[in-house]
Amino acid sequence: MSTIPRDESIGSFTAYQVPIYYYTMKCIVEKGSLEVDPSNVLRMVR
Repeated sequence: MSTIPRDESIGSFTAYQVPIYYYTMKCIVEKGSLEVDPSNVLRMVR
């Protein structure tokens, strides 16, 4: 098995991630189009 470098976001039981794909899907649904760019998603996150 490969080793994973130590990182503060990786605990012994969980890895904390930004669920950006949830924000992307929410943005697509609210906009009603697949034409979503990163600036649209970032506006939703903030």
